[in-house]
Amino acid sequence: MNKKTIYFIFLSFLSVIAAVLVVKHICFMWDSFRYGLVADEILKGNGLKVPLLYFHSNLTFSDGSVPFLVQPPLFPIALAVFGGISVDNYFAAQLLNFLSFYISVVLSYLILVHFLSNRFLAFFSTIAIFSSLPMLRATATIWSELLFTTFSMVAIYFILKSRISEKGHYYAIAVGILSCSAILTRYIGVCFILLISYEILHIVFITRNKKNLISYSISLFLTIFALSMLFLRNYLVTGSIRGYEQLSFDRSLSEAFSISLEMLYYGFKYKPYLDHLPKPLFILILCFIVGICFHLYFRNNNYRMDIKGLFLKGMDVLIVYLLSYFFLMVYVMLKVEPAGLSRFFTPLVPILLILLIANAVIFFKHIFSSRGEIFVILLLSITFLVHLNLYQNNYKAWGRDLDAFRNNSITQWVIKNCSKDQPITTNQHFLLSFVCGNPVMRIPRTADMNSIPDDLSTTLQQRMYEVGTEFLVLYHGVNKDDNGSYMANLYNNRVNRDNFEVVFSNNQGVIYKLRQEEIR
Repeated sequence: MNKKTIYFIFLSFLSVIAAVLVVKHICFMWDSFRYGLVADEILKGNGLKVPLLYFHSNLTFSDGSVPFLVQPPLFPIALAVFGGISVDNYFAAQLLNFLSFYISVVLSYLILVHFLSNRFLAFFSTIAIFSSLPMLRATATIWSELLFTTFSMVAIYFILKSRISEKGHYYAIAVGILSCSAILTRYIGVCFILLISYEILHIVFITRNKKNLISYSISLFLTIFALSMLFLRNYLVTGSIRGYEQLSFDRSLSEAFSISLEMLYYGFKYKPYLDHLPKPLFILILCFIVGICFHLYFRNNNYRMDIKGLFLKGMDVLIVYLLSYFFLMVYVMLKVEPAGLSRFFTPLVPILLILLIANAVIFFKHIFSSRGEIFVILLLSITFLVHLNLYQNNYKAWGRDLDAFRNNSITQWVIKNCSKDQPITTNQHFLLSFVCGNPVMRIPRTADMNSIPDDLSTTLQQRMYEVGTEFLVLYHGVNKDDNGSYMANLYNNRVNRDNFEVVFSNNQGVIYKLRQEEIR
């Protein structure tokens, strides 16, 4: 058995063990419930629908659900293919995350081998990359980011292969299919339209490979077509290509850029370690390293040739992907997302670390000569230990306690007194629908449209009547500024008013019944 096979088998063994340990205690977050509900609707034969409704939308329930438009549909479809998820059964999500993690690990290793031509270094580098907190957290949570990362890794590897293989045009077509899959998983997959366009320009001006040019042109068409179909469906249902009302923000470009950088940085959770290092000293060290790199590039011909060698192998593909993804995310922070979440940058992590490691290997090779590889392995080992420590200290804080919510007295009242097809208005829309099975409408929040209706006392009742919800279920914690003073008053002053009648109340929340006959 040769070394190539040994490294691959050992890496596969480690990745399988790691994936099993991580997905064993898979976590639910807010989006997890929505994906699970859509998967359940698919399995019921209702198509791409979800039993969740926003107060500010112009939709109403049809057979207890509305079209699923907030996110692309491929992730919940994948969950449905594997059997769907419920409060007591989430094997489908575990299997999907397991496969996604394993494939991403293998592809990272293959990409590193392509750039480093050293399987030993590639092996250690892959372990360091996939022990990082963003990757482990994405694997331990029912999110679509890990599946998107998998499509991205395979697509990038195929782009690299298309440049060196005699059958590159087949890889180019595969890139188009994977790019479509990425877009159908997350809208940020638009970055692949930019990446494929760049590859077409690379062919036109540099390689002049006609077969690849035709194949990538087809791939670009397929990718744009997939995005257009998503937008067309959204427009036909709501009159907006986004599928729901646009949010409005007052962020500047610099604020959006700063938020994006912070999301990427805080995702790694290195802050506890870097806090011990004074910020001016950290910046000084960083500038010193960058200065040495520039000095080596302009004064050392061998270093310059090694860097150019990385670009000849396709390092430009990684850079274009990183820049496309990052600046699209800056736009998202500028125009779309009310809050920045570090998980949005998970798909960048493997490619970013591959880029850094490949350049670090060359850097230390020229600084420490023959001992450069030893120094790189030492740094990778330290990074691996830091990642494990961070994961151990952070993973317990993830996810939602479904058992606690199911045993909550408010939830138990809903289970005992409401049929599963009865719509409910609530401030715990994801959890209530996922645990109890009811269609739900979420109460208005500032984050929805940056404002709450001034006449909420009237519009809330009217909207509930339109949707057909009889009960307003408010869990503990509703009296936040984000929900407005009227909702806080309903929670804190539990008396009959405004056509609302108190039917249940304790320290865990309050339930009102809407006297609909008075509205008529």
